[in-house]
Amino acid sequence: MGTIKGMKLHRRLGSYLFTALLARNETTGQEQAETLKKGRRRPLPTYRLFHYGDAPPETELGGAHPFQFVAFESAKHLTPQPIAGCFLAEAGQEKALHESVGMLLADVNNRLCDRPLLLLLGGDHVPNGLADRLNNTYKAHPIEVVRLFALPESVRMVMGGDLSGYWLKKLRLFFAGQSVISLICRLAEADEAAYQHHRYLLWKQSFFFRMADRCDRLGIRQEVVAQALGLDSRIGHGWVDQSPADCWGDGDDVNQWLAEQIGRLFAQDDIERVAVWADQVQAERLAEWLKPYPHLEEVRWYVPVPSSNTPNPNKLFDRWRIYQDPLDTLQAADLLVIVRSDRRINELDLGEIPVRMRIPYIVDRYCCYPFQEVRSYPIHYWQLGQKANVWNETDYNRV
Repeated sequence: MGTIKGMKLHRRLGSYLFTALLARNETTGQEQAETLKKGRRRPLPTYRLFHYGDAPPETELGGAHPFQFVAFESAKHLTPQPIAGCFLAEAGQEKALHESVGMLLADVNNRLCDRPLLLLLGGDHVPNGLADRLNNTYKAHPIEVVRLFALPESVRMVMGGDLSGYWLKKLRLFFAGQSVISLICRLAEADEAAYQHHRYLLWKQSFFFRMADRCDRLGIRQEVVAQALGLDSRIGHGWVDQSPADCWGDGDDVNQWLAEQIGRLFAQDDIERVAVWADQVQAERLAEWLKPYPHLEEVRWYVPVPSSNTPNPNKLFDRWRIYQDPLDTLQAADLLVIVRSDRRINELDLGEIPVRMRIPYIVDRYCCYPFQEVRSYPIHYWQLGQKANVWNETDYNRV
């Protein structure tokens, strides 16, 4: 009898302890949720970094980051504010980097002195080996070098440096909070990974470009061949699924293709007026390519919103004119060269092109328009990677 009562008491006590444990866990979970909510409301830390050159540094860091960038040249004239370090993303700026590091080491009031000075090298355009050279140069100083490059999806990145370093740990925790997966490794390993990543993509771009050129000569569709290759999981369809502009990039092969198409059309027809849809860098390049054609009367350059930085077109070429509407550049034009893309260009009514142009020749480096749609208009269209025409005098898009 006593045994039975003891069993009942044990069950009741166990039930009580189990209920109390559940209540405690529930309370703890609620407290943790409240803590997380409060944590999200706290502003993320921001660290000021010098940067160099004209390229926007944010592009090398993917999505969210904990930095505020200050141009080094302009910072010389600002009221001193704490600077956490320096950010370098391109070649040719090492001298300015060393100058700014020397200034920060000498002026303790202009830097955060409670932690090492950060030298952050980002992207795949940093000279190979620079990270190790900087690390050796400033080994005796309170300086930490971190090599970082973000992959295009902005959800993965590689970070290299001192595995016990203050900044490497800080950045890893920050990006983890942004759901970014980071591979942490030594400085030289991250630097070499960035170098080989760039080389591999250039090689792959060159392969697909040469494949597309061969398909053009054979009169077959390169995108079908690329899809067939992608059935092998070791190759995949990642390259094929990109937009053409992202796929081809801005390498020497692409520029050579563009120059060849323009040169062939000038040799084939009497072209007097050219419409150009391009940014400033491409416009300057096109100006050089068009110089050998003295019979060219006018170049009409589409610039959506001219700014104070937009050069006088006559300095590029003595017959260049700026237009803010892409359709206005087409009036009586013999050739349209497309080396930029925006919403107005992508949404353009293709039926307007043959109406406005004297000879509707289009060389499209950005592949702005679907090949099948262009074929329904009397347009002579050459698209990078898809030769829509047969280069002779009788067969242009079945016209």
